Amino acid sequence: TGYVDHLTWNKDSSILALVLREGTDSFLQLWSTSNYHWYLKQSFPFRSEKIQSIHWDIDQPNQLHLITDRADYYSMSWLW
Repeated sequence: TGYVDHLTWNKDSSILALVLREGTDSFLQLWSTSNYHWYLKQSFPFRSEKIQSIHWDIDQPNQLHLITDRADYYSMSWLW
């Protein structure tokens, strides 16, 4: 079983990002809500990697920045 390691809303509170940890793996999940129901929009596995830091961009509400324990930097943007 895993656990929630990070939890953060984007600037306009339309997307919730969760980092789940299960053993040596991390999973980034993006959730949104509509009509009083939660929807999983996307999930990204990071096999044998730990997501160390996750931050939403200050100026662009749908851009996410994250860093792994391998010092890999990712910047992701979404439109829906």
